[in-house]
Amino acid sequence: MRTTTLLLLLLTPAFAQLDTATISGTITDSSGAVVPGAQVTVVNAETNFESLTTTNADGYFRVPSLSPGQYRVTVKATGFKTSIRSGLDLRVGDNLAVNTALEVGALSESVQVSAEAAQLQTETSSGGNVLEGSYLQELPLYQRNVKATFYLTPVVDIAGFGYSGNLQGFHIDGLKDNNIGYFQDGTYAVGNNNGTIYTTDPIQSTVEEVKILSSTPPAEYGHSAGGAMTSVQRTGTNTLHGEVSEFGRVSAMQHRKYFDLYHFGQIQPGQVATPSELFQQPNATLHGPVYIPKLYNGKNKTFFVFAVERLIEKQAKQQAYTVPDASMLAGNFSFAGHGVAANPLYDPLSTTQLANGAWTRTPIPGNLIPQSRIDPVAVKFLNLTPWALPNAPGTYSNTGPANNFQGTYLKKVFWENYTGRLDNQFDPSFKIFANWTYNSRYQRIPNPQLAQPLFDSSLVTENDYQTTATLGATKIITPTLINEARVGYYRFEPRIYSPDYNQNLAGLLGIPNVAPTLLPGGLPLSVGGPTTNIIENFTLRDDFTWVKGHHSFKFGYDLLHSRQNNYNLGSPSGSFSFDGAGGLTGSGTQGIPNTGGISLASFMLGSVSSATFSVPTASWLPRDNIQSGYFQDDWKVSPTLTLNLGVRYMNESPWHTKYGQFSQFDPTLPDPLVPGGMGRITHPGGNITDRNNLNFEPRVGLAWHPVNKLVVRSGFALMHVDLGLAPSQLDEYSISTTQSQVSGNPTPIYQISHGPNPIVYPALQSNGTQPFQGSNYSSRNTTITVRDLRNPYNMTWSMNLQYQLARDYLLQGSYDGSASVGDLETPQYNALPWDYDANNPTALNAFIGNNQIYRPFPNYGTINYRANISHSTYHAGTIHLTKRYSQGLVLDAFYTLSKSIDGSGVGNVLVASDLYKGLSSWDRKHRFVGNFNYDLPLGKGRKFMDRGGVLNVLFGGYTVVWTYDIYSGNPVTLGFTNSPYNYLPGFIGIGGRPELLGYAQLRNNWQDLGGDRFNQGNQNSTINSLADFAYPAAYTFGNAGKDTFITQRGIGASFSARKEFPLKERLKLQLRFDFQNPFKWYNWGYMNTTVDLKNVVPGTTTPTSANLFGKVPSGNEATTVADGGVPMMNVTIKILW
Repeated sequence: MRTTTLLLLLLTPAFAQLDTATISGTITDSSGAVVPGAQVTVVNAETNFESLTTTNADGYFRVPSLSPGQYRVTVKATGFKTSIRSGLDLRVGDNLAVNTALEVGALSESVQVSAEAAQLQTETSSGGNVLEGSYLQELPLYQRNVKATFYLTPVVDIAGFGYSGNLQGFHIDGLKDNNIGYFQDGTYAVGNNNGTIYTTDPIQSTVEEVKILSSTPPAEYGHSAGGAMTSVQRTGTNTLHGEVSEFGRVSAMQHRKYFDLYHFGQIQPGQVATPSELFQQPNATLHGPVYIPKLYNGKNKTFFVFAVERLIEKQAKQQAYTVPDASMLAGNFSFAGHGVAANPLYDPLSTTQLANGAWTRTPIPGNLIPQSRIDPVAVKFLNLTPWALPNAPGTYSNTGPANNFQGTYLKKVFWENYTGRLDNQFDPSFKIFANWTYNSRYQRIPNPQLAQPLFDSSLVTENDYQTTATLGATKIITPTLINEARVGYYRFEPRIYSPDYNQNLAGLLGIPNVAPTLLPGGLPLSVGGPTTNIIENFTLRDDFTWVKGHHSFKFGYDLLHSRQNNYNLGSPSGSFSFDGAGGLTGSGTQGIPNTGGISLASFMLGSVSSATFSVPTASWLPRDNIQSGYFQDDWKVSPTLTLNLGVRYMNESPWHTKYGQFSQFDPTLPDPLVPGGMGRITHPGGNITDRNNLNFEPRVGLAWHPVNKLVVRSGFALMHVDLGLAPSQLDEYSISTTQSQVSGNPTPIYQISHGPNPIVYPALQSNGTQPFQGSNYSSRNTTITVRDLRNPYNMTWSMNLQYQLARDYLLQGSYDGSASVGDLETPQYNALPWDYDANNPTALNAFIGNNQIYRPFPNYGTINYRANISHSTYHAGTIHLTKRYSQGLVLDAFYTLSKSIDGSGVGNVLVASDLYKGLSSWDRKHRFVGNFNYDLPLGKGRKFMDRGGVLNVLFGGYTVVWTYDIYSGNPVTLGFTNSPYNYLPGFIGIGGRPELLGYAQLRNNWQDLGGDRFNQGNQNSTINSLADFAYPAAYTFGNAGKDTFITQRGIGASFSARKEFPLKERLKLQLRFDFQNPFKWYNWGYMNTTVDLKNVVPGTTTPTSANLFGKVPSGNEATTVADGGVPMMNVTIKILW
């Protein structure tokens, strides 16, 4: 095992550069006097790249911008023997102290020392984690994603199971996942595609090191207020190396998911495909010197890396789905024989207003819709057989079945990755490199529950493409002045194809007056259209390092330019809202609780309550520029104390678009459409927000080495969050029209078969916009973004103690804290106080009947208010033990106790975020992670059985790896359903919480789901008792707070064993076996946390099968890509040279 893997997963500080490292030190004589003018040569042992410098008047030297790897440091000074220190293991971001005491003697004499890998970090205060690429390959981490490093890092909370294919769900120091910066060789490579945070994906075999930065970053770090991950690509060496491998499994090597009814290979009735699995991840990597026979020999000068990797998965996977049963398709919604009382249906065409102003409807007898009442469009839709028929009993509730179809789909995944890198040293003072990474992603998951391809959304295919490129140069201008520059480019492009585009499906169904572009929205099944969303980042960074006395100054400039091109087709074929077929009582739209709400019945009745048609007239084209300057002083105050002092200034452009096209709601202007109404949607052009010129970011830290085996590190950093590309604000940038009744009138506007009224789009205004069309202003939605929107800022602070227990053991204790200030939220602006008309039931009944007219802006529906609103706090303590490689063993283990709270998610601008504060949705109070890598002491060259032969082939030379983690569950917010009472409308923003009568928690032995885990309704509830809950009284809110219920813990383990067989002198065969979750410790997703007090055994709080509270839905479990996922085995066959 290489010594470069000796220190694994340390909570190391370092991180002096984004993708390089530093060697520094003080040269003295045997008496301790400094030696100025000594020549220091730093050489990369594998490439012979040299860096030359001399010590200054204080005997101090510093060589930055070094690639990770093994180094040799040679020191020469007149009157002293030459000092040579080899075997220095330099990791990304390190500031490795190489202090040397020269011996008196002739320069021709030399003193050679083989260095031992440093454990204590004595030069810097930054906190984080470094994982070498070679060790990353050795770990049994599925799909070879470098972002799996998050699973092995302290002070990282994970929402849900996390997926290492993107940044979603990973929270460093309790901060938001969309604040994490990802850097590929110094290039910012993050794309936010409609809420999913993608990054470039390097090929694991080309990764030199991965680092995660958590606290007190140096001033050169920006665009990473939520922490950072940097992946550094390896360089070629003077020896040609390569590998070809195949990694994968077949069906017999994977267990079924916990809620899968059928085993792999078992024939499922009525299904074509049986559950099966084929997974392959072939890889080829080559790196070495550039050599062109008779033309060029790049040894010691020019090196290359090239790799290609594919991921191929064909998985016939079973899943529970919900489909209408035969009775429902015939119009029978009584759900007779299923042990539930169906919500009564009321005919929307019977809507009548009484003399007293109240509205009423006639119930549909027995919930049996007469054939003559089924709309012709629904008849044509159902005649096309959109769904397969149920093949499982499922679970029925008062609104219909759930999980009554067991289907097997053939999932197909195809990924392609390419990467290349060139490094060249022109002379010891000038080096350059260039790299390129390309990712292609395609995935399709069919819908086996659908029998009609015209309505199958899985046929809308998406291909995602990512490209990342970097060009970097390092110039040693003088021994004390060094320049480093980077330019980079990142592009994310999804290409979406829809087979239903321009197929006139509305005409096929008999919906008149509708454009043929797409399948109309609002039908029981929906199919999307083609869209475009291209994201690009351009980066430039240039900085200088200047060594002066015991100071190492670093100062530079950083530019990030981002742009997005987003376009969609809108709703040219319309989006229809069908009347819910509920009962009416009182005035306006006040409904009878627990009536209607059966979506298929609403469609079959065909009564449309509103319809919207639109075609965009503008694309969303936001642009963003962030310019930053930084200054850092690493001051060696004394041999035992280093101060890290820095400041960064960032200046981000205001939110703006390429052509100045955006909307902005102004509440102070009169409404041009409604006489006497206030509030106007404006299109002012220019900038959406103002520029903030006060974004200074101090960074302060220290590293104190008071005694030989102890280092104390502490620091504080403030970092502003990049606002980035502006979210879409294109209200009225479309030709559109809305057909609906006036607010408070529950009468349908027409039957879907009669079609919309002729669609007439008014002429556009000169600025390309069109004002709202229609009379129901509840659908007139808009956004106000405050002009003085500022960059939120995050503060991190830490205290870390490192103590070297023994020669190979390091114990660390650390405290980490963070706070975010001014996080962006978008609560409801057109809202009323949460205690509106409290204790006045008469007024509240009238309010519920037509709440639109009581809103502050009755001429508008939702008005989102985007501003700096919420705050978060995080505290964590960690104990971390590491053992570097000795006696064949590497060990790493840590335990973190933490708490993260925030005020995010408040839905009403009138409710203070601080009063809404609770646990963060990603909080995990306890987290333990441990792993080891052990060379078994059997076989040739090892302690026992040190010989060749058959026994060595069979039993000798194995290395085993084990990883284990266990962690507390995430918190969730409880809800409720089927209450007999009416409540305030959703725009109040804090409704839907039950009343707590006791302490809501998991019951004892919550893992026991009973004898029928495959049918959700028949499971045992995992939550203690429904007796702990009650429905809130009418028009009130429950007392259950934000994220107060803690879900079940997670647990994971993986095992790996490998062995290498020599084939020739430089050719080896490696066989490897990985086993994820060998003990079948299943992890489920969140159980149903919606309190249902209706579906209980009469006179008790015992749930019936229709009550899903506390029960785990099928498919909601850890999969193959998650930590602690499905039990499975993988085999790797690799040829190395």
